[in-house]
Amino acid sequence: MSGFTLIELITVIIILGILAAVIAPRYFDMTTTAESNTNQQALSEAVVQFNLAFMKYVVDNKAPPADLAAISGAGYLNLDGSSQVVVGDYQFTYATSGTGILVSAQRSNGSGGWTVAVTRTIDWP
Repeated sequence: MSGFTLIELITVIIILGILAAVIAPRYFDMTTTAESNTNQQALSEAVVQFNLAFMKYVVDNKAPPADLAAISGAGYLNLDGSSQVVVGDYQFTYATSGTGILVSAQRSNGSGGWTVAVTRTIDWP
């Protein structure tokens, strides 16, 4: 009769268990790192959109905007009246905060709501 012995089967199961114990934590670390990097990239996109809107306003009007409301309209940030811009799975929010602008990138939670992923305050130029 041919086949595998019990010792061979147990050896293979032990080896697979060791591999799973080593690989699983690394996999979860990679997904956490990837999620964090994606959130940071989304925030960078929100800051770039703000900077582009600011510079376009300066070029169009030959002077810097007085406040966030000046660059909130069509042709600049295109905010929908609630200081939010939706880009893919992220929503960018801009708000005045002291002497700067609070930029927030919120991630869709899959059920119609938003979860704050990351925020940054940038100086008003």
